Amino acid sequence: MPLSQLERTQQRRRLLRAAASAPVVFTLPTGAVLAATSLSCADQSAERFLSEGAPGVTTSPDSWMRFQVQAFEFKLNGDRVNGFEFNNAYYQPNPDGTVAQITNWTGQPKQIAGNYHLLVDYSTYSSTSSPHLYVYPGQAPVSNPIAGASCWSSLTGVLLTTNIIN
Repeated sequence: MPLSQLERTQQRRRLLRAAASAPVVFTLPTGAVLAATSLSCADQSAERFLSEGAPGVTTSPDSWMRFQVQAFEFKLNGDRVNGFEFNNAYYQPNPDGTVAQITNWTGQPKQIAGNYHLLVDYSTYSSTSSPHLYVYPGQAPVSNPIAGASCWSSLTGVLLTTNIIN
């Protein structure tokens, strides 16, 4: 005898309840496996950096982890130039991603629309440390940049959804 619509619905619900109440075993990775994954992430970033490089300063986020700073306009030798302030110093980015420190501007630096994005060293990062300890303003050699928010999260434990850490 065919089942009615109500009986079929009740039968499905009983089946779902039984499935939901059954014991479930989850397998979690051990700390060693997680650490190996993180290490390979750091190694892959280091290899990629050696082969491709990455500019120290960009005007927009890219695939590397970055620290965002506000853009400023300076008067320098009568010209207006753009740059940024970091750790109580002012910098003018060069086209190759390096910077020159600005020391002889005139007037007051003026905040303008836009940002610059500086490379970050994951190995010296701490959420409680001053950024000058782990951010490269574009003139120091970069030793431990990391590519991607998921890699950053696995290495530092700080969950991010973008490549900007601040």
